[in-house]
Amino acid sequence: MSRKSFAIGIFIIIIAAAIVLNVYQRRVKFVDIKIGSNYYHLEIADTAAKRAEGLSGRDSLAQNEGMIFLLPYPGRYTFTMEGMKFPLDFIWLQDNQIVDLTPDAQPWPSTGSDNNLFPERSEAESEGLTKYSSRQLANRVIELNAGAIQKESLKIGDVIQ
Repeated sequence: MSRKSFAIGIFIIIIAAAIVLNVYQRRVKFVDIKIGSNYYHLEIADTAAKRAEGLSGRDSLAQNEGMIFLLPYPGRYTFTMEGMKFPLDFIWLQDNQIVDLTPDAQPWPSTGSDNNLFPERSEAESEGLTKYSSRQLANRVIELNAGAIQKESLKIGDVIQ
């Protein structure tokens, strides 16, 4: 085998490894959590990119599905409904304890094409964007279809298993 063939082989192996690593890092992770009397299949948003995208751009969410945001430290994080197509309930947690609830957050109307999840907005348009934050420090947020808080009779102080 010539040096040139060997070098090409190594190059191909490195490219293949980079592709596999990229696919592995982008892999969607899920967890099943009992909330109230039902189990929910939650997509895990554990990176800055996944947290920024959230559920934006999706047409719907199955009845017992949602997303859990694993935040880097306890804080009063702000969420918006920009790019959303359906209403959500937010369950704000400190570890596994509910510290706040935001029912029926409504989607923000799109200003751009459906292909643009994060359209540019003027400053005046952005001022009207509703921002949702917990009144207490939280290090996790669960987003479920609107009505889940009421359906599960959730209240502040409840523990999510």
